Amino acid sequence: MAWIVTVLVAAVVIAVRAGVSSYRAAASGTEAVGAHPAPVRLTAAEARNYTFRLRQLEQDLRRDDQDYEVLLRLGELNLQLAEGEAEGKGSHLRRARHYLLQAGMHMLSRADAFQIHTLLDAANSPNPTFILASMPGQVGPPPREDEEWVRLRVGWLEDQVRFNPRSSRLLRRLADSYLALYSVMDHSGAGRLEHWQGGSSVSRPGEALGLAEQYYHRAIARARTHEALCRALYGEAELCRVANDPGRAAGLLQQLLAIQPNNWLVSLELASLCRQLGETARAKRYQAMAARWRTPGWI
Repeated sequence: MAWIVTVLVAAVVIAVRAGVSSYRAAASGTEAVGAHPAPVRLTAAEARNYTFRLRQLEQDLRRDDQDYEVLLRLGELNLQLAEGEAEGKGSHLRRARHYLLQAGMHMLSRADAFQIHTLLDAANSPNPTFILASMPGQVGPPPREDEEWVRLRVGWLEDQVRFNPRSSRLLRRLADSYLALYSVMDHSGAGRLEHWQGGSSVSRPGEALGLAEQYYHRAIARARTHEALCRALYGEAELCRVANDPGRAAGLLQQLLAIQPNNWLVSLELASLCRQLGETARAKRYQAMAARWRTPGWI
């Protein structure tokens, strides 16, 4: 009887060891795959376009070395290059960390902090996989949100602008928020007229749109970098599209492309506006411009 128990115990030990060995083998196999992701290589055209953008942002940094969005874009772009250029990966990662840490000194909100934290995590990885090159909301119409939340954000930004009336970034964010407020308000006139505690008490959509335009103009006038100017121009162009004025929107996007001819996403939007206006030849020209500067995302 004793020998039967001994055999059973030995069988259990062998099975456990075999299971642990197979688990370790599977785990090491998974780690090996994760540690060596498929390399991403930039084409010659992409490398040229990224280099142009890098120099564009570096020149902007000389205009204002405290511009959060210029520092952020430089960090993002170096992360993108670290993923696509194996030879200079270490150098690009060091630069990404430097610019992102500098940007972290000029954050305004928890959203900024989350973005910087996420990008620094990638920059501290030996094999970064950069998925935030073009985060939602950087281009295109403002997201539709809950009205109360938008009003609270408007109220907070109004307070910030009172303390920093020369900040193009704050002025543009406030304009963006008024435009978002316009998009979520009841345009039928049937909405309740009440005071929103701690937030904006604007009651008419036309008033929200007018305030958005006013703050975009101030953001354009206060812009110290090309990046800040282009973002304010883009915001006002979006306002014109919301207000059903495609001609004026097209004019603002043309001003933007005169500063940033490599912004291929804006070129595509301008081509669409030109087609809407019946200007086929110009639409084809901007479509070709977009194709020339096209890269994976826009930073």
